Amino acid sequence: MYTRKMALTFARRFRTCPGPEILQKTEYEMQIQHHFSICPYCAMEEPEADLYFQILAKKLDRLPGDGSTCVSVGDIRPVKSEYGIWHDGFYYHPPTILVVDILEDLPHNVLVAQIYDDLLLAGEGDLIVCDAKTGAGDLFIECWNMYMLAEKCLGPSTANLDHEIVAAVKAMVGLPENVPEWAPLCVPMTEHDPRIYFRELEIKVGLIMSDRAAGRAGGYSEDPDKSLDLMPPEILQLNLRRCHSGITWQTPPETVSQVLALARLPESELPLAAQDDREKTIPVMCCCLEGNAFSRIFFLSARINDVIEKGQAVTCAGQVIFGEKAFENSRLRAFQVDKNHPETEVQTPDKIKWDQDNGFFLAVFRNFSVPNSRLVLVIVDLMTEKTD
Repeated sequence: MYTRKMALTFARRFRTCPGPEILQKTEYEMQIQHHFSICPYCAMEEPEADLYFQILAKKLDRLPGDGSTCVSVGDIRPVKSEYGIWHDGFYYHPPTILVVDILEDLPHNVLVAQIYDDLLLAGEGDLIVCDAKTGAGDLFIECWNMYMLAEKCLGPSTANLDHEIVAAVKAMVGLPENVPEWAPLCVPMTEHDPRIYFRELEIKVGLIMSDRAAGRAGGYSEDPDKSLDLMPPEILQLNLRRCHSGITWQTPPETVSQVLALARLPESELPLAAQDDREKTIPVMCCCLEGNAFSRIFFLSARINDVIEKGQAVTCAGQVIFGEKAFENSRLRAFQVDKNHPETEVQTPDKIKWDQDNGFFLAVFRNFSVPNSRLVLVIVDLMTEKTD
């Protein structure tokens, strides 16, 4: 009997085990030896092992399609094989994706969603599309696993899905229960469901691919602020949520500033302040950005030393308490949010100074008009790519 545990094993091998074409490359000898030492599947000596992977490698084969190189919304395309990469002892194969949107503000960049074909691994937030609608076999679209890629990273089109399907994918980004009537419903997940681990794997694949593709195709800036501003707000929100499921928003944010400023943090993870220092201490959300996606989110605290009001200008100064944390290439973002109407009032500073080494900051808000405000700080750190 074929089970979800077996499906998860297939997925892990398909996504992270080097295939015959990689095993034959002598320049990868050290990486291959490392992989065999940590991968229980590739360490098998059974004669069926090679056949097992060859069968597995065909799992996402599609019908030929038109092979078009002109990228269109609805295309199913593979990420080019050259973007495969060794990472922590595993070889991450480029996935197949659905082109969800053409980003007009970012020429030659597209918004994509990963797809997979084993329906046994589909869960809440996945959109199942049967062969009758794809013409390329049954598959499901991971509406929770979207990111940006440069068009040059994509191989030829193997199929093109109807715009009705693409619209359904977009509708399910924020509301996974918003499944169209024509789509089969997924079986709810249990506490130790194999699909939980499958999603962790898929997120890792997406993170590595978006980072790898961005680095090779020049798809992101070395300035973390600019990297964030290039993201559509809904994708920035999705990236934060998939990196830390405890982050929520009271109302749907419409801008990058609102996504960052209005993020509600889990109470259990907020740093505690001393009783006599609580009014002068605020939490700071710290986001590690690798390429176009967040790899880690954690929380620090900042002490507010001075708040100076002069006319309509307000200057806030203080220090972020690092503890044992350190940053590679960080920027500080500051916001003033109306406590009573956070969804409508988010102000950014006209001037900001940030000392990455010592944590000192200063933010000047001119033409300040929010009477009941709170200061929100977010640190964004651009991480260095790490490979074997």
